[in-house]
Amino acid sequence: MIKRLCAVFYLLALVTPAAAVERADAGDVFAAFLACKVDIFSLLTSDKADFRAITITPYVHEADGVNGHYIAFAAPVVASGLPLGRYVQFEAVGIAVPHFSWGFEVERSLPEVANAIEAMLTGARFVAKEGHLLELKLSTEQEAKRSDTTVAPEDSYRKIVIRQANDPTRTLLMCDASKDRMSGLATDKETGRKRLPSPEDLFPSMKDPTKADKILDAFVACKPSFFNVLWDERKAFPRVRVEAFESPGNMPHVREAVNTYNESVTFERPVKVGDFSVVRFFQRRTMEEGKPTRFAWAFQVMAPPDEVARAIAERYRVRFWGGLFFAEREGCRRRPGLETPGLCLLF
Repeated sequence: MIKRLCAVFYLLALVTPAAAVERADAGDVFAAFLACKVDIFSLLTSDKADFRAITITPYVHEADGVNGHYIAFAAPVVASGLPLGRYVQFEAVGIAVPHFSWGFEVERSLPEVANAIEAMLTGARFVAKEGHLLELKLSTEQEAKRSDTTVAPEDSYRKIVIRQANDPTRTLLMCDASKDRMSGLATDKETGRKRLPSPEDLFPSMKDPTKADKILDAFVACKPSFFNVLWDERKAFPRVRVEAFESPGNMPHVREAVNTYNESVTFERPVKVGDFSVVRFFQRRTMEEGKPTRFAWAFQVMAPPDEVARAIAERYRVRFWGGLFFAEREGCRRRPGLETPGLCLLF
């Protein structure tokens, strides 16, 4: 179903590009992260710090002995003015000095992130390193004696590293620490080595069961079988008013789409579909030479577009992008004359 998801959020109001989700606790979590200590992990695993993670993918690195994960969020989380798009962590155990790295992919350029972190940490100044990295070493003078003496004192460190992500408009902001500075991590029973927490433990939303909803699940699959489900579940809907905005027998309302015909079904009262209150159903067909060539259908939802996008992203483990909230497949344009604040069309 996820691969076939072609839902599009078609805004019915003039809106700014997709807003990031501001979490009340995001700033505190981010401040704890900048200390680059194991305390951050106990905070991330708590429910209050959950950033609504939706997908886990392997961290790809060419070096042997390096493994980890990317964890994408349903929507960017704003922390201290920086939009965090996903969490990243990896551990390197097959090298001379084993170390751990964890952090965030920030949806800002490298200079912007560097300037922001320097402004947050008194006296902080990043130093340029090989490989287009910027590094900020953190003091370890006040820490307790190192528990792991297999790491030479000159190889012991804790630092913040930033580098450009694959997308030049994004930056990886990472904490990096040698294994002797990470004594608070749990020990893997099989390998006997310290390990980072699993992504599922760090982000409780990955474990949340999703209650099935026949209508919504069929809708996002974008298959003709959706209409069979609508027929089967028709008793869930109240009385309706059907309007044909455009039909072959009248003048189309949209000059740019003279071959497109739309119908709407307005419900007597809002209908619960998944977590949404739906007030109207639309369907559209495009005709060429007297034959239908394209079909589209939509629900009008009583919620701001960014909230609807986030709810769908969390439920179906996808990410949306762009001012019109496209997911997986583009194909819908703003339609003039249907502008209602606080509502969006879910195609």
